[in-house]
Amino acid sequence: MSAWVAEVAFRFRYPLCAGILAGFVLLLPIVNFTEIDNDISMWISKDEPVYQTYERFRQEFGGQRTLMIALTSDRLFTAEGLAFLRQVTEDIRRVDTVQRVQSLSTANIIRSLPAESGEEAGGIEVQPLLDHRLHDEQAAHRARQTALDDPLLRGDLVSDDGTVTLIVVSFDEDRIDAVRAGVIEAIHQLVDPRLPDGMTAYYNGSLGGVR
Repeated sequence: MSAWVAEVAFRFRYPLCAGILAGFVLLLPIVNFTEIDNDISMWISKDEPVYQTYERFRQEFGGQRTLMIALTSDRLFTAEGLAFLRQVTEDIRRVDTVQRVQSLSTANIIRSLPAESGEEAGGIEVQPLLDHRLHDEQAAHRARQTALDDPLLRGDLVSDDGTVTLIVVSFDEDRIDAVRAGVIEAIHQLVDPRLPDGMTAYYNGSLGGVR
C-alpha cells in the first residue's frame, strides 16, 4: 500500500506541488503569523479537574495576561519622579479590564518588631514604601534607600542601581481580548505624554501587539 502511495505521489508530484502552492496563496490573507493562541484550554480540556483548579487560582490571583512598563531615569527617586509613578499607577488602575497594578507605589515594606519583655518573638510592621509625605527630595532619597535595601523589591520592581522601575499590569482575562488594542492605547496615553523630563517608558508583556 505504501509503495503504491509513494508511486502515485512521485508520478503526480508536479500537480500536487502546484495544488499545495495554490492553496497556500488562497489561504494567505486569513493566516495570522503574529498572534499565537497558547491558552491553557488549547492543551487541557475544560472538563478536566486540573483545568477547574487552574480557573479557581486564576480568578483569585490573576492570570497570564500582563503588561509590563519599565520606566528608566537617573532621576527616578526624586519627588517629581515618585509623584509621577504614584499618579500613573492610580490612573492605570482605573482603566477598563485592569484587575491589578503592581509598582513601587503599591509596594509595602515589612519589618520585624523587637520582642517585648516576656514574649518569645515580636510582631511585624507593614508600611507602604511611598507614603503621602513625599514632598521633598530628602523623603524621596529615603524611599530610594529603603527600596534598595529590601531584597523583595531590589531586582524585582527596581533595578540594583535605582534607575529602572517596573509597573506590572494584570487584566481580566475573560474580557481583555475583545478590547485589547483600545486598552493598550489608553495606557500609552496615560503614560507617554506625561513622562517627566529624562524619563523613558518601555512596554512588554504577554499581550500581543504591545509596542
